[in-house]
Amino acid sequence: MKNEYLKRVFKLTAVGIAMMILYIFFADLMKFNNTNSELHVRNFYREPENTIDVGLIGASEMYADYSAPLAYQEYGFTSYNLCVAGTTGGVYKSMIREMLSRQTPQLLVIEVNGFLYNVNGLQDDATIRLRLTKLCLSGFVPDRNSVNSPPFSSISMAVFRWT
Repeated sequence: MKNEYLKRVFKLTAVGIAMMILYIFFADLMKFNNTNSELHVRNFYREPENTIDVGLIGASEMYADYSAPLAYQEYGFTSYNLCVAGTTGGVYKSMIREMLSRQTPQLLVIEVNGFLYNVNGLQDDATIRLRLTKLCLSGFVPDRNSVNSPPFSSISMAVFRWT
């Protein structure tokens, strides 16, 4: 009887260990749900500092519809789209801050659809303009007379609304 009990404990322990190993293996495989967006962020940090002419901030529409290599080939300017799928407008501030901490783009393009991702559905154009104005006034558009201003002559914010 004691022998049967030990066999049962051993089998249950073996099954438990096998389940834990499978869980660890599959958890590692399914850890990332959007590796494409992760690559966009990781590769941004591999860019040499102060080498980008145009910085793009936004959600997946931006990196799906814009090709930095094609822009360089056709028009001769360097660019990088620091975009993550499903990014809301509330995250743009930190994305802009991160872009400007490593790069000094002459133009910063902000994709507007991120401001439309909300619980209440689509918002009107006035609300979008208000949010963009607050983003501009919150210290990301440098004052050229300030000592702490980034080392570039001007920064422009272009806003595109993809249709």
